[in-house]
Order: sequence, then structure tokens, then C-alpha cells
Amino acid sequence: MSLRSQPILQATNAFPVVPDDTNPISLDRAEVETLTITVKSTDADTITITLDDDTKTDVVVTDQTAGTVNDTADEIAAHDFSAVGNGWTAVAVDDTVVFTSLETLAHEGTFTLSAATSAVGTWAQTTQARNNATGAKVVALYITVGGTIKVKMAAGVNAVGGDNISYTVDSGTWLPILVSQVYTTGTTATGIIAQIGNLNG
Repeated sequence: MSLRSQPILQATNAFPVVPDDTNPISLDRAEVETLTITVKSTDADTITITLDDDTKTDVVVTDQTAGTVNDTADEIAAHDFSAVGNGWTAVAVDDTVVFTSLETLAHEGTFTLSAATSAVGTWAQTTQARNNATGAKVVALYITVGGTIKVKMAAGVNAVGGDNISYTVDSGTWLPILVSQVYTTGTTATGIIAQIGNLNG
């Protein structure tokens, strides 16, 4: 089947797809919260980091009067947050501590840096959690470099030609189909991006 479609969706909730003959497309995505240090620690201090209402009260930072906000971020990220709630990892990137949840459930509690004498930071959610139980589905595929693409249609889709269908798609094309898997065998198109939609309700 040959198809040329117009760009009909914006990739605001999209991710790259790696074709796989065995496994379906995984919709799981862990939440990522960032703490940007805006004022460095100028005191030797023990601060509290709250992640989704769960606290770690023994985060030690040092006097960084001669240092930078990056140094304070490094010191916070060096602590172990795996036992806070259901667990988080922490990595410092310049002045920002990137906290990634160890689960794919939504985190709607509070996130704070508190009990600090001098250090100050601001929080932002950079990646919202998503998992297969939320009703999210792949509703379209964007093809960066054209070719053939073999897919398995999503459960409940009655497609002409059966569950496994091959398309020939031009570069820069949206393929508006409900799919659960993109196969390696039979796929020559590259730069495949999955667009997510929620079909609940």
C-alpha cells in the first residue's frame, strides 16, 4: 500500500521508534523533574529535598562562597535518592539537578528544596510520566526518511489487509494509523517518530 499524507499533527508528545520484530512499542516514560540552583550554598549546610511529598533530610552541601551554583548542584546530585518514595536518580547538568523517577507513574505531589540557610533553587517538570495503563496510544507515525514500513495495527483496529500491513511512505510524511509495533523486517524507512494520543474518554 502506498500512502502520501500531509503533516496533520504536531509532535508535542512524540518520541523516536526503534523498529523491533519481537517487542511492541513501549509507551512507558518516567517522570523527570529538574531543580535549577539559582543561589549557591554559602554555608556548610544540611538541606531537605522533597520529591513528590517524600523527603530526604540529610543532603549535605558545603560552603561554596568561592564556588558556583554548578558546584552546589553537583553536591546535591551526589546523594542517593533511590530510597526516596519509590526511588529517583539524580544527575547534575551545569546548574541543574535532573531527577528521574524509577517508575512510570505520575507524580503530582510537592517538590522543594528547604531547610537551606543560603541555597535556593527552582523546580520544573520537564517530562511527564506515561505508561500503558493511562490509555495512551500511538495515533500516528512521522517518517523522516521515506521507504517502506511494516507495522502491526493496534488491538481493535479492523484494517483492510489484516493486522500486519506494509506501507510505502515518502520522506517528511505523517502516517495517521493506530499501531502497536513497527517491525525491523520489512522496514526501510528511518527516523520514525511516534505521535501519542489518549483514546480514553
